[in-house]
Amino acid sequence: MLAIWLPNWPIQRLVNESPELRGRPLLLAETFAGRSSVAACSREAQRLGIHPGMPLAEASALAPRRLQIKPHDPLADWQSLAQLAHWCRRFSPTVGLEASDPPRTLLFDAAGLASLHGSEQSLLDRAAREMARRGFRVRLALADTIGAAYAVARYGNMANIHGRQIIPSGVSRQALAPLPLAALRLPDSLIATLAALGFECVGDVLQLPREQLPSRFGRQLLLRIDQALGAAPEAIVSVKQSPEFAVRQSFEFPLVRQDALRHALLTLLEKLAHALLVHRAGVLRLKCLIECESEIVAFDVGVLQATASAATFAELIDLQLERTRLTRPATAIALEVLQHAPLAQRQTLFFKAQHDFSSSPALAALVNRLANRLGRDAVVRCRLRHDAQPELAYRLERVLDGLPARHKGNVKRLPFGPLDRPLDLLKAPTPLNATIDAVSGLPQQFSWEGRRHVVNQVWGPERIDTGWWRRRRVGRDYYRLETAAGQRIWSYRRREDGRWFLHGFF
Repeated sequence: MLAIWLPNWPIQRLVNESPELRGRPLLLAETFAGRSSVAACSREAQRLGIHPGMPLAEASALAPRRLQIKPHDPLADWQSLAQLAHWCRRFSPTVGLEASDPPRTLLFDAAGLASLHGSEQSLLDRAAREMARRGFRVRLALADTIGAAYAVARYGNMANIHGRQIIPSGVSRQALAPLPLAALRLPDSLIATLAALGFECVGDVLQLPREQLPSRFGRQLLLRIDQALGAAPEAIVSVKQSPEFAVRQSFEFPLVRQDALRHALLTLLEKLAHALLVHRAGVLRLKCLIECESEIVAFDVGVLQATASAATFAELIDLQLERTRLTRPATAIALEVLQHAPLAQRQTLFFKAQHDFSSSPALAALVNRLANRLGRDAVVRCRLRHDAQPELAYRLERVLDGLPARHKGNVKRLPFGPLDRPLDLLKAPTPLNATIDAVSGLPQQFSWEGRRHVVNQVWGPERIDTGWWRRRRVGRDYYRLETAAGQRIWSYRRREDGRWFLHGFF
């Protein structure tokens, strides 16, 4: 297995796309819960004292004139890495990304490829040269397993071997022993627990009795060890290759009439549009080939925004055909997509831009039907209120009761984004039966509705305090928890006694 790690990938990706940023202090900024911080920074910015996690205002003050600040775009990072994985198929037919969020390592199945490149060392040297030619800094490792290759590429000491290393078969345990615990791809909470118990490297964990690991630290630790040593299987999930879109039709009898040719083109365009919509892709450039008895007529058509509309390209092709003279009958037509892009998915408003029932008859009719079928109390709207306590920051009112002027809301601008609050907020916070980590003080797992949920990631805290004039002051530290099943919940720790409560679902 071959692993290629790309250090500081968000910065590398941006500099590769914008070469004018190379050699300049650069940082990527992200905003969460109203707080802007540094997501990643270049080596030039690090020399100025900037590091990831630093508040953006503090980082900006260190180099106000020279510093280049760009927004962090995790989706663009992933898409660019997936494209790079497609390009790397020249080294191996099976190429995938590491199973982490966000991925920073390319994984290859290199079994049987050494003979094609001369040797294993030649394979690594060629991959390193090709990556350097594209402007990327990489570290490569070849080993028996995915876990061992990843660990050495990411955490191995490669100071004197040009960033590439081969782990001979059967010595993975010795190669893993001096590496830090993070090399086993463990959750941060488990790494913190092991560190608190005095474990510093993988070798310390490997010395423990195997039968005691599941009961003391859970099954994930034993699974990662077995995967790294080859005792448990682990597969590379290959990145799907971008589909190629092309259609062709041959005619039993050559077409002479122009209207028959247009009808055949429209039929092909509709077939091509269906294939594009299945993959949620749109055309930017389309090539049309008309094969005649003694010649081939070819032309390209393009659009500004990607589209999968057959009618749009039929009109553009008609414009080209008006300027093209076919001297012979057409025997075949072929359409090939030269450039495509993800099709933009935009949510349209339900009833245009009208929010007032009196000016939107369709919306008023919907409210009338719902209220008469479900009851007047069932059709309500939410009115925001200025209140720090989330469960008191809104008021539900019946739509058919109207809205008296003296009750109009005065919330003009929310202090948080739409994704910072759960879509499903409980009427009242519910006590959470959680297992708390002794080091971080955060939940490791919790029970809800008779099921046990394991916490994978935690974001926070966001502190919410009510005013001093309240009879009972409320102080809470809110966290977003992501479970192993991918569900995200909104919970908080009550500051006065440290108890945890569940307040909503994202």
